[in-house]
Amino acid sequence: MSLSASLRRIEDEAPRTELYVGLNYYFKEDYSVATNVRATEDDHITTASVQKTTPIGQGWGFSAAASEFENAQGSGHSVRPYVQYNAKYATMIADYQSVTIEGDTRESRRLAIQGSVSTVGGEVMFSRPVTDAFALVQVDGLKDIRVYQSGQYAGKTDSKGRLLIPAMSSYVHNQISVDSRDVPMNFELNRYTKLISPALRGGAVLDFGAKRIQAVAGTLNIRRDGQATPVRYGEISLLIDGEEVSHPVGQTGEFFIENLEPSTYTLSYFGVSGACTVLLDIPASDDPIIEMGDLLCVAD
Repeated sequence: MSLSASLRRIEDEAPRTELYVGLNYYFKEDYSVATNVRATEDDHITTASVQKTTPIGQGWGFSAAASEFENAQGSGHSVRPYVQYNAKYATMIADYQSVTIEGDTRESRRLAIQGSVSTVGGEVMFSRPVTDAFALVQVDGLKDIRVYQSGQYAGKTDSKGRLLIPAMSSYVHNQISVDSRDVPMNFELNRYTKLISPALRGGAVLDFGAKRIQAVAGTLNIRRDGQATPVRYGEISLLIDGEEVSHPVGQTGEFFIENLEPSTYTLSYFGVSGACTVLLDIPASDDPIIEMGDLLCVAD
């Protein structure tokens, strides 16, 4: 709850003293009621209102205000209810206003549906109205990832891992973050929060770089004198993107290698059991750990 008050003297063509008293009460998240009085020697207005803040993303909000006033034109009252719903691809608004002065009533009504078509990152996308700037969030094919704009819920990614945010502020930092709790355990992102400052009416792409975490596990055996036995203590190596990567091998030949793309690799072993090579054929799989079983390594 907040209470504010002011008293000031205004010296211009019509000198006057103005008094203002206002009270705001937030009784629930996004909900508030308020009342205020503004008065001078010649006029006054008393207003009461209730409001639910419209979210940045999908959702609805409303406000309703009623006033009673007296001024040089006479005395009267006014009412103004307002409702807004943010759908995924459009904003819908219903607005009504009625002002009565000395028995004479004037009314206005408005119904509106607003939306935008934007091109960003080679994609044509539909959204709620873009009034300043916008951004396309990409989480590489991961759907239903919650995205937040400056701490406020902005929406979820679609089946392609995308979300268009149409309510960005230009030339200032906008903090965009994704909820780490929604990212599957076998994926990791390069970052979970990013800052962006788009230009007026401009768009930007925010790629959070989702990368699958996948491991290959198996047991390496070596054939010598017609018999296959597990290799012991040593290292295995293979080329990944042109770079040789080494991993340790345990006492009974077990190995564990992370983040190998589906392909065929030449795996080399060197250690207590000697030296050998074998082809490692990694299949495409959604499993977090691909079990290769027993591999037979041919001694050099």
